[in-house]
Order: sequence, then C-alpha cells, then structure tokens
Amino acid sequence: MKKSTLSLVCGLVILFTLISGKAFAQNAYTKLCLEAINYEKAGQLDEAVNKYTEAINMKPDEWTGYNYRAKVNLQRGRYDDAITDISRAISLSPQTLSTYAVRANCYEAKGMYDKAIVDYGVALSKSGNNDKNIYLTYYQRGRTYFKNKQYQEAVNDFTQALTLSQKLKKPSGDIYTLRAQSYLELNRYPEAISDFDSYLSSNPDDIKALLLQGRAFLKNNETEQAKSNANKLIRLDPSKEICFSGNRMLDIYNLESRREKSKQLTKDAGLLISDLSSSPSKALANMKLSDAFKSLDSAWLYSPGLTAEDRNLRDSIIEKFFVVYPLMKTKPEISEQVRRYVVQATSATQERKYDEAINLWTTALNISPYLPIAYYNRALLYEIKGLFRYSISDMGKYVKLMPDASDARSAKDKIYELEAKVKDTPETVQASSPEAINQIQSASYSPGNFTFAIAVGGSFGFQMGKNPGLADLWTNLTSGATSDFKYTDKMPFLYSGDLELIVRPVKRFGIGGFGKYAGGIGARTKVSEVKYMMDMGSLQYGGLIRYYMLLNNMGNRPDLYVQYGYGRSSLGGYYGVATMDGLVYNYSYMKSFKGSAPLHSAGLGMGGKISKHGYLTISLDYLYSKLTDITYEVTTNKASTADEGTKGTYKDVNATYNGFAFKFLVGFCF
Repeated sequence: MKKSTLSLVCGLVILFTLISGKAFAQNAYTKLCLEAINYEKAGQLDEAVNKYTEAINMKPDEWTGYNYRAKVNLQRGRYDDAITDISRAISLSPQTLSTYAVRANCYEAKGMYDKAIVDYGVALSKSGNNDKNIYLTYYQRGRTYFKNKQYQEAVNDFTQALTLSQKLKKPSGDIYTLRAQSYLELNRYPEAISDFDSYLSSNPDDIKALLLQGRAFLKNNETEQAKSNANKLIRLDPSKEICFSGNRMLDIYNLESRREKSKQLTKDAGLLISDLSSSPSKALANMKLSDAFKSLDSAWLYSPGLTAEDRNLRDSIIEKFFVVYPLMKTKPEISEQVRRYVVQATSATQERKYDEAINLWTTALNISPYLPIAYYNRALLYEIKGLFRYSISDMGKYVKLMPDASDARSAKDKIYELEAKVKDTPETVQASSPEAINQIQSASYSPGNFTFAIAVGGSFGFQMGKNPGLADLWTNLTSGATSDFKYTDKMPFLYSGDLELIVRPVKRFGIGGFGKYAGGIGARTKVSEVKYMMDMGSLQYGGLIRYYMLLNNMGNRPDLYVQYGYGRSSLGGYYGVATMDGLVYNYSYMKSFKGSAPLHSAGLGMGGKISKHGYLTISLDYLYSKLTDITYEVTTNKASTADEGTKGTYKDVNATYNGFAFKFLVGFCF
C-alpha cells in the first residue's frame, strides 16, 4: 500500500509539473502577443509585427499568432503577406471559422472578390445567429458583393446584417448606407431613400449620402426634395456653388456627366502641359499654362469624388496643379468665396481657435487645392496641435508650389525641425474599425471567460497518517476482541461526492462555496462469525477563494489555479457488532457518533470553460480537520437493552481527517 501511494503522489506531481511547464511557455507567448496588441493600439504597426513574429517563432504550430499578424499586415497594406499568414492559421486550425473571414478581408482588399465571397461563405457556414460578430461578416460579404456588382446578393446580406446588428445592439449606419447604394443600383429608389434617411438621421452632414439620396429623389421624380439636398450640399461644400448654383443646381446629381467632363478636362490639361517644352515663345507657353490651370480648376470642381476612380482622378488633378502653378509667372487671383475662408481662418487663428482655423483652411483647399498660403498656415496650426507629420506634409506642398518664394528657405528648415520632433513622437494610425485591433483569443479552457459556475463531481484519495486517535477509539470499543487486527494496520482511502459554486468578480480571482460528503474513515474486521465495524463519514462545507494564474489564456490546455477553503467538518458514523442473518447483518450492538470541527483545505487545480456553457475542473486538494470531542449514543444492545439511549462524550480523541484527494468536477458556467 505504501509503495502504490508513493507512486500515485509522484505521478500527480509529475503531471502538474508538466502542465505548469507548458503553461509558463504559453504565458510567454501570450505576453508577446499582448505587447504586440499594445503596439497596435498605439498605431505602431511595424513594432506589432515584430512582436507577433517573436511569438510565432516561439510557438510555430499555434494558429493565433499567424492570425494576429495577418490582421496587422492587412492594416499595413501588405496583402500578400497577410494572405500567407492567415492561410497558415487556417491550415493549423481549419475549424476556426473566424480565420476564413480574415482571409476574405485580405482578398477583398486585393480586389479578388470571388475568392473573398467564397471565404466569407465558409465563415458563415456554421456560425449561429448568436455569434456576436456574425453581423459583421454578413456586412463584409455584402460589401464585397456590392464591389463585385452583385447588388441583389448585397441587399440580402445587408438585410441579414441589419437584423443581427439591431438584435445585438451594434452600430448599423454603414450597413444602411451601403444597402441604400445597392437599392440605387437596382433602381429601387423608394427603398434607397428610406435607407439614406435612416443613415442621415445620425449623420446629417454626410456629403456622399446627401448626394446619393438627392440622386434617388431626382430619379423618383421628387424634385423639391432633390433641390433641398442640393442646397445642403452647397452649404456643406461651398466649392459646389461655383458649378451648381441657380438653374444648374440639379446638375450636381448627373454623376456620369460630371465624371466624364472632369476626365476630359484633366486630359486636356495634360496635353497642354506636355506641349509646354515645344512652345516657340514664352508668351505662348504662358497661355498654355493659363489654359491648363483653368482646365484643372474646372476638372477639380466637376469631379464627384465618390468612387476609387474619382479619387484617383482627383490625385491626378492635384499632381498636375503642382506642376502648373509653380511655372505660372502671374499667379491666379483667389475667388471671393475662397477669400472669405482665408479671412475667417486668419481671424480664428488670432483668437487661438486652432481647430476651427484648420477646418476653415481645409474648406479653402477643397475649393482651391493649389493655394500655397492655405498649406503654409495649416502646417503651422498642425505643429501647434502636435500633428507633426501632417505639418511636414503641408509645408512640403507649400515649398513645392512656391519654390522661389522669399521664405522657401525658412520653410525647408521648418520641415527639418519638424522631422526631428517626429522621431520622438510615435505615429498614430487610425484603425478602420474597432475590430481591426487584435484581441487575445482564448480557446477551450479559460477561467477568465466566465462569471459564474456551478459543478458537481467527486474525489478519491487517501489519508496521510494512520490516525492514532481513531485507532485508540477502535481499541477501546472492541475491548481486545480484535487483537489480530489493529486499526493502525490500515491506511483507509478517502472518497467524496462534491458540489462547488464559483463566482469570478475579477479576472484573476474567484470566490465561492463548496459542499461534500466524504467517507472512507473507518475499519472493519471479522472474528469467527462476528463482524466488527467502525464507519465514519463527514459532511463538509464552507467557502473558498481561488487565484487563477491565467498561464494558458490562449492555449488549448487549461489554466492553473490555487485555492484555499475554510469551513466545517461534521463527523457522523457508528460502531457495530453483527452476525450474518441470511444475506444481511444482524446487529447485536451499535453506537452512533457525532462530532464537528473546523476544516481547512488547500488545492492546486486546472480547468475552466470547455464550451459555450460547459465547465470542467480537476484538482488535487489537501484536507485537514481535527476533532477532539466525539459524542456518542448507544442505539442497539441486545445483551443489555437498558443500555440503549445512553449518551456520552469521548474527550481528547484527536481524530484527524488529514489527507489528499484527487477531485473531478463538471458543470455549467455563464
């Protein structure tokens, strides 16, 4: 018995040592990932990638690191690297559906819409409607359908996304506006108008939504509503007033015509610029410069600026402005409309209303993107606000537009000064959405993932000592009748049925209660035809406090915890003498026992959440309770019935419940 007990103890020690070693390795991996996430939040994406790479090198077969790094590479525009990483994550954990959604994001960003749609379909194939992120996946697939010009499929996904987002109380504005655009493409104008109304109720100044809704009004023959939207657009973007005021107001919605006109004017300006070197005289060259500038100015104002193609065209227009403007000997006069914003911006600066001044200079540049003074002054305001990179960009544009200005040298020096400040200031990158920043993804077992748990189970173990107090009691009761069998020759096994309740108020700590009925303390022997028995059991209950080490917060292995419990141990049992009477014992003498004492327990365990609401814990617990007084009552004495009902107390028994128990519990958690 001693040898087998020692083997069991050694086995348990080795088991917990191995788990702890793996847990500490997992903890180092988790720490690297958490550091990377902090870099992400600060917008330091290169540093985040480096940390994720360290984590991956530490655990190359762990899928989460590849998943995290893929998301950051997606934000950095490294789409091929992101696809490589997320494909590796999928190969390591093909059952994790969220990874397919990440790869779909990557394919979508690369314009590989058909592949993206397939992966979004896999991500949605087994997800239940209770998945808190499923609405986002429907939205993303709908967005991809829209880009792929599959407008009815887009409407279907956006409708599903809206239903789920409202159920989950998630933001739904972008879903409305994209479904509205899908309806617009399907010529379903009333539905488009309604969706734009839903979006504009919380985003009343969104220029793109107002423009597209106005177009839907016009297509639906609601002319007055279209005019109302046009007036709002001109108020929000004064540059529109130049080309679309008065009788031309509704032309603002003729997007195809505006786009084609802008393209043609940009092309004309490009031809004039390319002919400059072949001009026979400076006068003719100046005329071509002036004509090129006018074409660019009109192209800028006509461009809708809605699609990626529009934005590329606007970039081309600005690029040509930066060629033409520096070459013009006589700079164009700014309009009265632009002058109004210049004066207001200057006044706001003098009053130290820096944000207002930045907005006013930006409005001026929206009308005249070639205005040097606007770039120069906005650069100084950005510096005051600590936005050094923006300041450098604007000051660089000023120098490019005015290379021969008297203050060009000081402007260049200002750029050098700002570059020095940038080195000490981390760049902040605005994530495209809250979901873009990684979060630690816990797998199966993770106590940090539940608030309340209740579990039942049992334990099996052994007493640490031979319990001389109970040995003395046995000898006293048998009065030498069992001289060939001594209680101390036996080390009784312990067993129990257990109930446990845990509440986790904070991440690392749990509090709760326990209850168990433990048996196994006692002895029995047979002398001739007479059986002598002493059975003891203990009802134990109390409270516990548990500390979770959270060493495996990202792994498929359970976390470790240590705990301490305190309560009461209420002993109950009997001593009996019996002979066989057929198949049952016929007791000739019985004496019942009762006792109570404080109970202390300490344990090392592992476990936690194993499914959505499943809970599992396995632990090795040490229990200690020492009873000094045990009361008794004689319940049966056939030799002397007058003795029945006799009560008394055994003093200074020193009966000890002292042993290890291996416990296994399963239950539910929330």
